[in-house]
Order: sequence, then structure tokens, then C-alpha cells
Amino acid sequence: MIRVFPVAAEGSPHFTNDYGVPNLRGGGLHQGIDIFADESTPVVAVDDGAIRYAVEGTGGNVFYLHADDGTSYYGAHMLSTEGASGRRVVAGEILGYVGRTGNASSTSPHLHFEVHPNAGPGTVSPFEELSALPPPSVTSSLGAVDQVLAPQASPATGLPPIAVVPGPVPPIPRPKSRGGAVFLVLAFGGTFALARARARR
Repeated sequence: MIRVFPVAAEGSPHFTNDYGVPNLRGGGLHQGIDIFADESTPVVAVDDGAIRYAVEGTGGNVFYLHADDGTSYYGAHMLSTEGASGRRVVAGEILGYVGRTGNASSTSPHLHFEVHPNAGPGTVSPFEELSALPPPSVTSSLGAVDQVLAPQASPATGLPPIAVVPGPVPPIPRPKSRGGAVFLVLAFGGTFALARARARR
């Protein structure tokens, strides 16, 4: 779940629905949304999770955010990153700053933003979610100070309820006698003896 828009309001971010269009710089189809903003605008975590940074040929300075709900988020072309790689972050925390590193050196500064459900290789369009979120204000290193949605409630993990059967409880079935032989085990003086009693007819 995208709980906060990934680029701060101070950079006047704007974007179009360019998910799935032919990618002129890298070939193939565009797997994310390009969010254009002033260079050095803060980029923030869209959800709580673990952050990892990398430097790649195509993406330049990139982040991989592995959210607690299993979704992974990828952001590319940042001018620089903020904080240590491998740490835990919360929604709205600053991850880096909008730039044009990697293969975006000839474009306007922007954040290339992707959503990977279940941390898989496939992507989905974040356009609808991004369109519903106003960019947050970022006034300090603490990150976003508003426009952060509350986390989703965790699913209940308790045991399922016991099914209630309507009507009376059926009687417990009793085993039928087998022709009359009953075995008894008698204990006497620490020794065991087996006796056979015959049923009288």
C-alpha cells in the first residue's frame, strides 16, 4: 500500500500515466511512473519497511524498499541517497533526492518509481494510487509531516471459531458385544493374571 506520495511537495512534483509506454531510453515498455520535480527535492519512503541502496548503470542512484506487507518499491535516478543502506524506515522518511543519474542525464530531474507486488519481478501501475495522494510537506530530516495514511490493520491471526451444530448432541455409539467373551485384567501382589469370563446366556 502506498501510504505517502514518494516526492515532497516543495519540488512541485508532476507526472502523467506513462506506465507501459515504449521506453525510448532503455527499450521495452516503461515499468513505472516518472515523477518530475525540482532537482534535490526529497524522496520519501511510501511505506514502512527495509531500505537498500545501489548504484546501477541504468538507474543511477536507486533504492529498493521492501515493505512489511510484502510489496517492493523501486526508485531510480536520484541525485544522492540519505542514510545507511539496510536500515529500517517508516513511511515518509527521506530516502534520497530527485536527480537525473544513470541513463536520465539528458532528461529533466525525476524519480522513476515502480511497484512490485509480492517482491516479484513483475510490476503494476501505481498511477491510480499516486493520483489519489497529495504530495507531502517535508520540512526536516525526519521526512514527511503530513499526508501519510495510517498503516493497514494486520489480519487477525487467532484460531477460527468453533462451528456450532444446531440441534441435540447425538449419542456416543457403543461397541456391540462379541458372543460373550469378556477379558479382565487382574492385578494382585505385583503380578498380572489374565482371566477369561464367560458370559451367561
